Amino acid sequence: QEFNLSETAFVSRRRRNPPSSKEGDNTPSENNEQHYNIRYYTPSIEVPLCGHATLSAAALIYQHTSAPSKDSIVFHAPKDTL
Repeated sequence: QEFNLSETAFVSRRRRNPPSSKEGDNTPSENNEQHYNIRYYTPSIEVPLCGHATLSAAALIYQHTSAPSKDSIVFHAPKDTL
């Protein structure tokens, strides 16, 4: 079934939390992960997850940032961490 809804992803780099907290830490880790927040919207509502928009966001990050292709990108979405 097709829903005919377009979804848009909004991505922002996660900011480092205070030293007492590791969640959201965007400093390079041993496994070279880069962390981003990601939210998905249709023209009328926010949706919890959108696979195609996630893949597109990752491709754009690799193409338009200094992220080496060997680094992992971690997205923190409202529904889950991807």
